[in-house]
Amino acid sequence: MKVCTHQGLLMAVLTRNEHCPPHVHVGSADWEARFEFSFWHNGVRLWDVVPVKNQPSVTVLEGLRQALKKP
Repeated sequence: MKVCTHQGLLMAVLTRNEHCPPHVHVGSADWEARFEFSFWHNGVRLWDVVPVKNQPSVTVLEGLRQALKKP
């Protein structure tokens, strides 16, 4: 389910009822990253980025991870 955009990137959240494990897709036309999250301890971690050759910088990915942790 598309939720919003963040800095021009599309975000979609998939919960345990839709597709396990709960995760968020964030991306552009060139790449897509998946972040896994936990409802138990508010943890968010980078799962993967495809295609790897178009992967954004570590700074961009960490900024997205931090944004996803915010309430």
